[in-house]
Amino acid sequence: MTIANTQCKLLAICLPTRNRAAMLAESLAALIERMRPFGIPIHVSDNSTNGDTGKVVQTLQAQYPFLHYSRCERELEADANFERALRLPDTKYRWLFGDHYKIEEGFDLNILLSLLEADHELVALNSRNRIQGIKSGKYADSVFVLEKLGWHLTMMTALIYSDRLLDRIDFKRYYGTFLTQTLSIFDEFSSRELDFYWLANIAIGSYPIDPHESWHPRALTVFVRDWFHGIMSLPPKYGTAAKQVAIMAHASNVSLFSLRGMIYLRALGAIDHAKVRAVKKEIPFVFRFDRRVFLYCSLMIPRFVAELALKGYESLQRRRRRSSSPRTAT
Repeated sequence: MTIANTQCKLLAICLPTRNRAAMLAESLAALIERMRPFGIPIHVSDNSTNGDTGKVVQTLQAQYPFLHYSRCERELEADANFERALRLPDTKYRWLFGDHYKIEEGFDLNILLSLLEADHELVALNSRNRIQGIKSGKYADSVFVLEKLGWHLTMMTALIYSDRLLDRIDFKRYYGTFLTQTLSIFDEFSSRELDFYWLANIAIGSYPIDPHESWHPRALTVFVRDWFHGIMSLPPKYGTAAKQVAIMAHASNVSLFSLRGMIYLRALGAIDHAKVRAVKKEIPFVFRFDRRVFLYCSLMIPRFVAELALKGYESLQRRRRRSSSPRTAT
């Protein structure tokens, strides 16, 4: 397929990354193939401590002229690199894109590009096994969006920002939470009507990731302590009841806090007695009763047993992927 003749000025991909060159090599190559027919620029903000990511991008730049690379001058926290990536392009819209995510094969990018012509301030996209029962459309009630979609919008790749929203939004208020991309949106829309479009189509997928290269070891800090205090610190407009609904919705809906997910976190060392004690005041407001049972049950499992269970599960998944891969005819 030929490359589009001109670089798209409507939408850019903003991809913050850090020390995951092998993962990026796979995900970025696939992303380029989806962007190629439209000339959509991709901006990589590299916060790595080595030069591996730069080498990956340099190789792929020879294949796609609209791939741009920027190395951070100093080491940044993740939230700061999110914002930095968003401010690299000069397009009307910027899609914040995680380095282990992908665009689902069945998702038609023409639908998204046509939607962006409508000039919404923020567009949110769905992912498999996430939001069900909320139809595509414009939703102006920020309280409704917080309650029904707030937990999902913690997925960074679900968010496409307009340039006019970026001119006003205050990311720095929520630096250090790994959630600034979500909390800053609701903070901004607390004082005025939300210009928000929800696209219910399944658009986002992800690649398997080495758990030791993920943020999961900080799961309790991010999604118990910071999630609770971040949502509760939002302006009074949202009300305590709506905030509590949003807080509990995350742990109730994500697989990370299922029983299997808790055992996985135990294997990583993300759940131990010290980490649970550090967030014990927030736990009743974040976890429903069943999730609290899962949490405390996982604590009773020796970590080495959880590690063996995780290795066994990963081995089974690898065998399944190999068995389901197309085989070359002989």
